[in-house]
Amino acid sequence: MLIGTILQYSDSRGFGFIAEQGTTRQHFFHVSSCDFFPVAGQPVHFELGQGRKGIAAVNVRMAAGGVK
Repeated sequence: MLIGTILQYSDSRGFGFIAEQGTTRQHFFHVSSCDFFPVAGQPVHFELGQGRKGIAAVNVRMAAGGVK
C-alpha cells in the first residue's frame, strides 16, 4: 500500500488526484475506487492498478486522521 493525500476531487465529475507521499508523483483516481467520500487534504492509503485509461490509484482507503 502506498500513502498519499487527496490533492483535489471533483464531485460533479467523480474523479480527482492523489499526491503520493515522499515523491512528486500524482495519481488519478475515480470515486468508485474509494470506500468513503473523498475530500481534498485527506490522507489515504492506495494501490496502483489499471484504470479505464491507464495506471490509476485503486483500492483507496482513508488513512489515520481522515474524516468520513
